[in-house]
Amino acid sequence: VMERDLQKTSWIGGALVIAWLLVQFRGLRPLVLLLLPLATGVLTTLGVVGVLGLELNLVSAFTFAILVGIGVDFGVHLLMHYGDLRREGVPLVDALGQAMLELRGSMAAAAFTTAFAFGMLTFAEFRGLSQLGGIAAVGVLVAVLVYRLLVPPLAIAMDALVAEKRSPVREHAWLRARPPTRRRSVATAIGFFALAVVLSYFAKDASFEYDFRRLNPKEIAHGIESSATMHGASGVPIYVLAHDVTEAASVAREIESDLAQGFTTKERLLSLSLTNFLPPDVDARLVEIRRMRAALDRIWPKLDEEDRARLEEVRELVRRDDPITIELLPEFVRDSFVERDGTPGAFAVVYVRVSGSDAVLMEKLSRIIQRFREAHPGVQIAAPAAVVGEIMPSLRADGPLVVGVTLLGLFVTTLVISRSLRRTILVIAPVLVGSGVAIGLLGLFDVRINFYNMLIIPVAYGIGIDGAIYVAWAMEGPPETREAALRVARRGVIASSMTTLGAFASFVFASNPGLTSLGNAAIIMLGSMLVATTYWLPAVYRAREAAPGGAEPIETSAGTPPPG
Repeated sequence: VMERDLQKTSWIGGALVIAWLLVQFRGLRPLVLLLLPLATGVLTTLGVVGVLGLELNLVSAFTFAILVGIGVDFGVHLLMHYGDLRREGVPLVDALGQAMLELRGSMAAAAFTTAFAFGMLTFAEFRGLSQLGGIAAVGVLVAVLVYRLLVPPLAIAMDALVAEKRSPVREHAWLRARPPTRRRSVATAIGFFALAVVLSYFAKDASFEYDFRRLNPKEIAHGIESSATMHGASGVPIYVLAHDVTEAASVAREIESDLAQGFTTKERLLSLSLTNFLPPDVDARLVEIRRMRAALDRIWPKLDEEDRARLEEVRELVRRDDPITIELLPEFVRDSFVERDGTPGAFAVVYVRVSGSDAVLMEKLSRIIQRFREAHPGVQIAAPAAVVGEIMPSLRADGPLVVGVTLLGLFVTTLVISRSLRRTILVIAPVLVGSGVAIGLLGLFDVRINFYNMLIIPVAYGIGIDGAIYVAWAMEGPPETREAALRVARRGVIASSMTTLGAFASFVFASNPGLTSLGNAAIIMLGSMLVATTYWLPAVYRAREAAPGGAEPIETSAGTPPPG
């Protein structure tokens, strides 16, 4: 089911991305300038992963899909600036050089801050997120280097083969619209911020998905309870490995007794070990059987017919006193509880008839198991289904910590690079406002965080940071070129964000509910960041200019405003 979904969504996502790039650019030339460096960067990052010997997991395997969405951003912004210069009649080589120079600061800031945001994930306890963060951070830095190194020679080589007759960037009327009035900017800035505040009320409803059965595809959600169907013990097994048979059985009985005190009912519990089939006190039991047989033989002649009929079955049972041995056990018992060399296995299983897909219940079970691990340090206790319960607390703890450290790090990094407190606030503000809108919408539409869609959170931060940097750098440019620079920056942010959005939105067509939730979360989070950076942030800047005493752009240490 997963493979079929990935094949389908890959075709849909690829078609959406290429279609959007064709809307933004003219012909195949820009596609080559965008996709060839992108493939080079992704393959280079994959090579680094191979050299380091890293093994990808369920979460980090999506890293390269993330790099496709974020890595292409650098190429899109470069082509946007280059295309506008070519439309103004600037020669090809000069246009390339000027575009590279104009974007030098913003591209470097976007690359370092985005890499930093992903790098912060390496501090997460959950290995999926920590590995994803490290690989993505390296991939972002590789991508910006590859685009700056490959785009100029590629453009020159392609022009030598087929001369470039017109700008590779299309101009669209809806992107050439005149800037809104200051009154409308004030209304837009206040309105979107108010929306974020209102939606923040629903943020309390945004939560993790604790019932993993909701993530099962319909093809396998048959709804049959195996325990009731098979009339046997099934559910969540807890394995106990000890030094000897007696210790394994003793710990298993302790666990069974503890779970019956509040975790579930006694009828839903069963502990099994070799002692259930080969009692350790078998010799003492045989002595008692022989004593009972001798007693019955002694009193038998004195019994009347009624007593003999009542005790006949007992008398037949005690006629045999040969002990049960491992060799006499059924084969399925020996396979489960006897070592390959024939010795008794110091192994026990506690079957708990509960759903392993209930993450809340598994979290409670994991705490109980941990308590027994501490009480019996020499005994190995494990429950594969309860691993879910061990992961969820780390995810809840990692989330606020990683987000907080990331935002603090972004603030400091942007402040150091830009040397401007105002520009730093301009970068952080839309990310915070967009996050408020996104989390509120997740709660409002009941899109819960799970193993599939949680990776969109760092992607959304990366996209939001990138967009905010390009727009903020444009707004801090010279007043006479500010609107033109902002137009180019907004077009680049919209184009790059839409490629990422198109790639991830394709998952809404998957039949796997987990992948579908990834597409839904991507639309909400990436869309919120896009609106916050391309519409709300410029409106805030214009509204601030309209306020009495609005400050002029801060100059750099060289005494001139930074390039747009």
